[in-house]
Amino acid sequence: MATSLAGPRCDRVSVETQIAKSDARYERKYNLAEGRHQDFVNYLFSLEFSRQHPDRIVNSVYFDGHDRPAFWEKIEGVSDRTKYRVRWYGDDAGPITAKLEVKKRRNEVGTKQNLPLPHLQNAPGLYRFLRTPDMAQILERVGQFNLRPIVQIKYSREYFEHRSIDIRATVDRHIMGAALSAHGQQTRPHFRGVGADVMELKYGLDLDDTVRSNLIGSNFPFRLQKFSKYSMACGALQL
Repeated sequence: MATSLAGPRCDRVSVETQIAKSDARYERKYNLAEGRHQDFVNYLFSLEFSRQHPDRIVNSVYFDGHDRPAFWEKIEGVSDRTKYRVRWYGDDAGPITAKLEVKKRRNEVGTKQNLPLPHLQNAPGLYRFLRTPDMAQILERVGQFNLRPIVQIKYSREYFEHRSIDIRATVDRHIMGAALSAHGQQTRPHFRGVGADVMELKYGLDLDDTVRSNLIGSNFPFRLQKFSKYSMACGALQL
């Protein structure tokens, strides 16, 4: 019998073939239709979730190759995918502490590797750095030699966690995207809205039975989506 969401942690291990690593987790995404945001928040509260910490702005610059292989892999439904992005938090006005994230995904299971970038004074400095030999060397450390920044995506993220089980949820709102200059001269990208709100459930492989039985069972009022902010932004920006 699966553990209740209000009960102790489930110890039964469910291993996903070829991706069973200590940092692997399920990442299930749901596209929230207009007006459903508060419905989802209320649903979380009814299952003993609470806010984890204050909302914050998330910024990501996505990299891709000349023929956009990462974009087409998502469009064509390839199950094993890797994406490369630079991420930082907060607005663009002050100093930026960013990191390169290598996100590997197999169906709904993902792992992530982080590599820190040098501290930069502001967003224009970061945009310039992304096209320098130093950035190229960082990408070479993860085996990539021909990637370039394509789009920046920013949004407001809300954080929730269950009170007794290691299950987290996020809601991303006001998602905006901007195309980055092909020659790295852009200092203030022009953003536009690219889609609806997105909520995501994140939890370890050992908790899948618990989540399926108690959270996303037959009465779960939201539909699972194959969703990518990067591909959504490329479509909205006609890249």
